[in-house]
Amino acid sequence: MKQAMYYINLLQEEMKFNVTPVPIHEDNQGAIILAQQPTVSMKSIHIAFRHHYAREQVMEYKRFVLKYIKSQDNCADIFTKPLERFTLYKHRDFIFNLTPHESMKQGRREDNDEHQHKMTKHDQP
Repeated sequence: MKQAMYYINLLQEEMKFNVTPVPIHEDNQGAIILAQQPTVSMKSIHIAFRHHYAREQVMEYKRFVLKYIKSQDNCADIFTKPLERFTLYKHRDFIFNLTPHESMKQGRREDNDEHQHKMTKHDQP
């Protein structure tokens, strides 16, 4: 959120664009609940003070709106964890706005069947 705040301030202060509230898609329901609750419970008291910045931005300043997204639809996972090949390609295609047909053309050689069955002049007997 701190990185996003830099761009929000840049757009709103320097360029006079109103961009708030910015939607944040989150697949962790616990994090959403913690950010939206104004009270501190015994279970959340161990969370460092610096993490309460998110709650402040969501609750007090209304700069962000937290929205739940299913884990299998969270494209940010491509940057944060190892994924199965199909999931990786699905997120990559979404991020780069590719259709599945286009992505097969740009995929790795062993993923594309037409390259596997082509023989080069060096392979012919």
